[in-house]
Amino acid sequence: MKKYSKVFICLAVFGLLFGASSVRAEDSTIENRRMEEGKLRPMLDRPMNDDRKALLVDLKNTREENRQKMEAARQAFMEKLKTDRETFKAEVEKRKAEFRLANREEKREFWGNVGEMVGQRFAQVIKQLEEAQTRVGTVIEKLKNDGHDTEDATNYLDLSKEKLDNAKTKIAEVRALLPATGEEITPEIFAAIKLGAREAKDLLKESRENLLNAIREIKILKGEEDNN
Repeated sequence: MKKYSKVFICLAVFGLLFGASSVRAEDSTIENRRMEEGKLRPMLDRPMNDDRKALLVDLKNTREENRQKMEAARQAFMEKLKTDRETFKAEVEKRKAEFRLANREEKREFWGNVGEMVGQRFAQVIKQLEEAQTRVGTVIEKLKNDGHDTEDATNYLDLSKEKLDNAKTKIAEVRALLPATGEEITPEIFAAIKLGAREAKDLLKESRENLLNAIREIKILKGEEDNN
């Protein structure tokens, strides 16, 4: 399951945890002069000059553009999953017919591969995603405590968790389809396992994609560029 590389996810999350942007301090000389002249007012009471207004408008527009790009990418991602799933279904129907001719050794091999997939490979991916979700959740909570609007990031993280839970359910269903021995696998069981495993993989992909979107939202809140 190279697509769900722990290195890729952890690098993105660690970058968020330890890559905070620096903030420029106000010029102390100017502030001291104003204080001496008795003209210092609270920052929030100062009228916003044109340059600052333009900067805020530019930041708002940039964030909105980034969110629109994210939504377009998400729609394209979902559409591709749907298209690929339909193609896979057609392939499974063809292979289902071929499986009727499978000998005992081929059935045993398929049975063993499925057992490894639901027992080890899926479990590893789930563990990686859960750990990454926890780290991202910690970052979101910190940003929220600092006064940022984290609603979008939270929604993406919640959706990532929901898709992961759905994947776990589907994996359990695939595991339940496995008979006691490979010889007992029928073409119908073969097809059901293939389709169920594919659905579980797609749900894991959706979980990962939503997690990455949560990370992208965090970067937007931090004012960091996202080149992914």
